[in-house]
Amino acid sequence: MAGLVPVVAAPPAMAAPQTYAYTGGPQIYVVPPGVTSISVVVNGAQGLTPSGGGTGGLGGRISGTISVTPGEVLQVM
Repeated sequence: MAGLVPVVAAPPAMAAPQTYAYTGGPQIYVVPPGVTSISVVVNGAQGLTPSGGGTGGLGGRISGTISVTPGEVLQVM
């Protein structure tokens, strides 16, 4: 499951948070007017038990800020 939360570098423009759940295909996000950066938080699911035994990984979480251009079309994979 991945979350995309856009934020603005400077007020007054402020975009609403968006959450994207896994769909198996790309999803589209269009950067709103006035937004010049987005904060992204991506959560990875826990892995399955491998066929050779052992335990799957616990998943992960990564976050960061990305510079964007208003009107830019992003694909959430």
